[in-house]
Amino acid sequence: MPQPSVLALDVGGTKLAAGVVAADGTVHSFRSVGTGVGDGPDLVVGRLLDLAEKVLADAGHPEIAAAGIGCGGPLDPVSGVILGPPGLPGWDEVPLAQWVTDRLGVPAYVENDATAAALAEYRWGGWDVSSLVYLTVSTGFGGGVVTNGTLFQGAAGQGGELGHVVVDWQGRLCGCGARGCAEAYVSGTSIARRAAEALEAQARASARGGLGEWVTPAPEGPGAQSSSAPSGAEEPRAHGTTASGTVDGLDGRGTPAPGGPGAAPGGAGGLGAAPGGAGGLGAAPGGAGGLGGWGASLSSPLGENLEGVSALASVGEITARDVVEHARAGDELARAVWDETTAMLGRMVAVIINVCEPELVVLGGGVTRAGEFLLTPVREAALGQAMGPAARVCEVVLSRHGDRSGVLGAAAIALHRGGAG
Repeated sequence: MPQPSVLALDVGGTKLAAGVVAADGTVHSFRSVGTGVGDGPDLVVGRLLDLAEKVLADAGHPEIAAAGIGCGGPLDPVSGVILGPPGLPGWDEVPLAQWVTDRLGVPAYVENDATAAALAEYRWGGWDVSSLVYLTVSTGFGGGVVTNGTLFQGAAGQGGELGHVVVDWQGRLCGCGARGCAEAYVSGTSIARRAAEALEAQARASARGGLGEWVTPAPEGPGAQSSSAPSGAEEPRAHGTTASGTVDGLDGRGTPAPGGPGAAPGGAGGLGAAPGGAGGLGAAPGGAGGLGGWGASLSSPLGENLEGVSALASVGEITARDVVEHARAGDELARAVWDETTAMLGRMVAVIINVCEPELVVLGGGVTRAGEFLLTPVREAALGQAMGPAARVCEVVLSRHGDRSGVLGAAAIALHRGGAG
């Protein structure tokens, strides 16, 4: 007797997705829609459940053993409660699993979306390995770990939060409240934000009569350093929130925030900073944006002054997709932002290889649509910086699941925890 299918639901900061998936990973139906995260959890979950009923109808209303739900953390996988993810503002103590069960009448299981996607890669990715790490590079950045065929979840169920590994302890402010998290540098949201910051910094430099020294102001607020120190002064770097601001989560536009792009004391700059200035283009991620732009888009308020400097200045709302396209076309500013992104991601992967020593690191998420333009520099940096023995047994690859990674991950969790496969 064939095993029943499961309902798979994926909750992201940019889009919602749903599908009906068989025990062998076959996707019988699939749909996605914009999250509209600014509408709040009640409306968004209602939208998700409407989507669920549509994919069930598309699949001919098959018998469903369970529902799996992938969502950004933190969350409680035991109770199925969402605990305020940075990319889902207002989602505090949301009993998501119970809401799904109440509406659809099946057991529902919640898991961190990247952790779930790691299990899907292990089950259905076509990789002949017993250990792997999955990294999603999308609106946010996260990961999951499978070791010796077992999903690593940690004592509190939050294990494998690779997006919040600190890569610069005095670095950029992350949406989780910490500084220097990997997510603050390599997510699609950060790519867009850093490009907008670089344009603003370039405009300020141009207004001063030269483009060679893009000096940025010091951050404001508690712990901020004075900007009166000379460039290169030996003070701690303290990158602040950006001049283009935080993402408001409704339409992906930037709202004013204190500090400046890549702000650091003493004129330590962003892209193209003068010698002695500490670099840094990143920003706090979070919020939602356009579905077609791999994460949130951000306005560049000084763009109209920069047509002669970077072609990105003519883009009304910059997305990660725009940065990739302009970097491919030879735009120096876009290429510098992209190169910093791939260098940081490559270093992050090297750290993961050293710590976990997996056979495989799989990159997924919307930003990986850049293909080899992302994979080649990340793989070269990662394997070049990792310890030799670990690097020699590891491959770095792109996911084969494409836009269905989230749904397949949710399905893997439903089968894993629901006992249906």
